[in-house]
Amino acid sequence: MYRPEIEGFLQRAYLALEEKVKEAPLTDKDLKAVFEVHIAPRLERMGISDAFERKQIEDYIFSKLNDRSRQLNSQYWGK
Repeated sequence: MYRPEIEGFLQRAYLALEEKVKEAPLTDKDLKAVFEVHIAPRLERMGISDAFERKQIEDYIFSKLNDRSRQLNSQYWGK
């Protein structure tokens, strides 16, 4: 399941979250938007045909985005 390129995708998404958190606390809606803009197109280009593998990768990515958003919200907003 591990693919090294996913870490690069996450780094770009983290940067977007860092910019967004300055405006307001991050929400699930923000995470979904960042996923759709910064990660979904790249996953499509990877051409993962196995639905189970793709779901595992998406779950891993959302877990990482969720962890990072909690850190950023705590750092910027004390939440």
